[in-house]
Amino acid sequence: MRSTRWGVIVAAALIAAGLGDPLVETISGAGVFGAGYADRNHLGAVPVLIAALTLLAGIVWMRCSVPLRAALRGRNPHSFGAAAMRRPGVAQWALIFSLQLGGVLWMECAEAAVSGERLQPGLSWLGAPVPIALAIYAAVALCSMGLVHLCLRAMLGACARLVQVALEIVLSCASRHACKPLSELRDFSRRERHQTLLARRIGGRAPPRSPVASAA
Repeated sequence: MRSTRWGVIVAAALIAAGLGDPLVETISGAGVFGAGYADRNHLGAVPVLIAALTLLAGIVWMRCSVPLRAALRGRNPHSFGAAAMRRPGVAQWALIFSLQLGGVLWMECAEAAVSGERLQPGLSWLGAPVPIALAIYAAVALCSMGLVHLCLRAMLGACARLVQVALEIVLSCASRHACKPLSELRDFSRRERHQTLLARRIGGRAPPRSPVASAA
């Protein structure tokens, strides 16, 4: 699913932006890079992280809802889950890193608009000297990519087990309903054998039985 793949990339980029920006600003706020990079406003990270978690929840629901409904209806669900998740690569990391920087810029613009201030000139919105800031953001993007991938694999694996349990319950209920006529047939044959044994004990031939009376 391309939509799911892009959803994972966007979610990882949002998480990287929501975690990387406060991290860089906290280091800058400690005075490591001088007073010109001090920024203690981290409110922009809250809506970004909420959006990322909401997107991940939607991805899990989309991947799990179709096979779960199929299992509850007694159908064979399509294969899905942890095995269907592709391992992240360099291209995916590059996309996440690029979207992360865009998310950081958006967060800084939103914080500046809310506080009534101007955006810092040049690349100062990165919160640190450019090489150091890019290195920190790249490391955070890599960690975010791995974290999202592991979390999705775990959640989809748990959902796959849930679908398997649901399918076993459906098949068990279906087998019970299928075995019910067979048990009734066995009871009917036992009654017939019992009547035949009674007739033999009395002696002579057993009286004829109509199919209607036997069925009753």
